[in-house]
Order: sequence, then structure tokens, then C-alpha cells
Amino acid sequence: MPRPDVATRLVGVVGVLALLGCAPAVHTHTAPPLRTVARTIGYLCPDQSGFQVSIPADGASVKIDGLPSGPVTLPIAPSGSGARYTDGTTTFWSKGAEAMLERPGQAPRTCTVVADPAALPGSRWRLVRLEFGDGTTAVPADPSRYTLEFGADGTLSGQADCNRFQGRFTATGTSLTLGPLAMTRAMCPPGSLSDRYARALESAASWRIVADRLAVALKVDSGILHFERVP
Repeated sequence: MPRPDVATRLVGVVGVLALLGCAPAVHTHTAPPLRTVARTIGYLCPDQSGFQVSIPADGASVKIDGLPSGPVTLPIAPSGSGARYTDGTTTFWSKGAEAMLERPGQAPRTCTVVADPAALPGSRWRLVRLEFGDGTTAVPADPSRYTLEFGADGTLSGQADCNRFQGRFTATGTSLTLGPLAMTRAMCPPGSLSDRYARALESAASWRIVADRLAVALKVDSGILHFERVP
């Protein structure tokens, strides 16, 4: 058992630690915010409906857009695991790449992240095919010559057959902007998709990633670019 003077010093140390915020924390069951960086994430549900969740920098609430009844803002709530937000009527419960959405009069739905802007920086892709709004499809003879690379600093680069391009990208939820692009102007062989590929990239409107496949939809439903991830 500590001597009285030692015990007194121990009590004093504990008091100082508490004042400095170094004393053992009292654990609550409020889940931490999804992230400390403001961003908007797109989700896809089993019935192919979707919604977007906007998270502010402090993570104290989320705003859900794309619901039939209109947007809703939910405050953070206690949770045993994951991040849970509810207003007592609508509940959004996120854990990893999935989230459960509970709405009045509806069965709970487990939906999957398909467009998290944090997934793009540092990723590399190669083109699998171009689908155009008129029903035609173009497949590159050598997919390795049609690439797309998202830089960690918001830069965009890649190859369009015999040409190289660079620019910037912006992703917010399922919305995606690529370019404008600066590209070399070498004359590629007949049948090259270089120019069509570059034009399609600059027409990007939205995106999603499912199982290492990236789909970029073009403006006014003019087509879709399909990519596969490059290890």
C-alpha cells in the first residue's frame, strides 16, 4: 500500500492528467463519424434504386438525397458498431462498404457503396468497351493502350492509343467531371478509338464502381465507358 505522501502525489498526477485530457476516457457508444473529410457517397440498393449521402467535415450529421419523399438530414446517434444516424423516423446505418436504410412503412434495405470519391485517387483503369447512345459498341483491339489514371492530387492522365492526355477530375457522389483534357495529336493507325475515347471522357457525367469495374456514364445518355481495374 502506498505511503500517505506517495498516495497524495498519485492523486495529484491523476488530477493533472484529467485536466490535460490524458485520464482514461469514459467510453460512450456513439459511433465515430464516417470520415472527417466532407464528401458525398453514392449507394445502390438491391431494387436498383439509389441515393446519395453527404457527410460534413465534422461528421455530426448526414444529408440523404434521392429518396422519393425528398431529402432528409439525420443527426448522429449511439451505435454499437459502424456509424448510425437517425431522426427517430429514418435511420441510416453505415458499416464498411454497406449501409442499412430504414424508412417508415418500408422494410429495411441493405445498400452498397458504388461511388465514393475517396476510391478514385490512386486508381488505374483500362478501357473494356464504349457503348454509345445509338446502340453501337466499340471495343479496343488492345485495352492496355486506352487507360485512365486518377492522381491523389486531383490530376487525371492516361493513354488514348498513340496519344497521351492529362487534365483534372472532380467527383461528388455519383457526379463526375473529367477534363478539359490536354492531349498529344499524333496520327494513330486506321481504326483507332483515340479521338472518340477522348471526346467521351470529356463528356463524363456520372460513375460507379462495382467489383473492380468502373462505369462512366456520359451526358444526355449518350453512352457509357466500361473499364477494368489495373492492378
